[in-house]
Amino acid sequence: MNLDGTKNININKLFPQLPEVLVLSLSNCEINVLNALQKLALLPKIRQINLSENFCDISISRFSTISSKLRRIEVNKVRWMEGSLISFFENIGSIQELSISYIDTEEESEWTNLFSALNSFNNFSLEELNWNGNKTNVEFFSFIKKCPGLISLSLNHIFSINDLSTFHLLLSFFDDCHKSFTKLCIEGNDKTFLGLESVHLIQTLKKNNIL
Repeated sequence: MNLDGTKNININKLFPQLPEVLVLSLSNCEINVLNALQKLALLPKIRQINLSENFCDISISRFSTISSKLRRIEVNKVRWMEGSLISFFENIGSIQELSISYIDTEEESEWTNLFSALNSFNNFSLEELNWNGNKTNVEFFSFIKKCPGLISLSLNHIFSINDLSTFHLLLSFFDDCHKSFTKLCIEGNDKTFLGLESVHLIQTLKKNNIL
């Protein structure tokens, strides 16, 4: 079911009416991401939910209401307020597919705190991660290295010849990760592109049998 762009949704009234829904999209509905996730027990068969282009302005303790059947969460272009990013990650360890691209947060400290927290997380079940347009650092690559089931990785619009330090972190990750991917996306755009450095990327992938 797709209700993208529908404002003033009352989740407490909507979710109980959808007991058979497997896939639900609520992008750009002006709803709070964590509030929606807390109510997923009302969707007993839900497999995928799209909460992109909404907001998250609360920091909550761990909760256990995320359905064990939920496989995929999309939270692209979400406005993340203080503490909410870490709270989100604390509660999605069982998710297999996560798309959290173009993170929107005004506080630089949120990135610092998130990376520090990611480095301490273990036992994530991720098989697919879309991290397009986001920041990366050593702690981020340490985190995805600890996701043994990860086979699909999207890192579009991140690496640039104007900042090769992050690109070198990517190469080091591929040298050390000892895994192969069924899908790997590292697209560029007008502002973030690798140019001739892409040759080094291909060489590293081939050397380590990444693909």
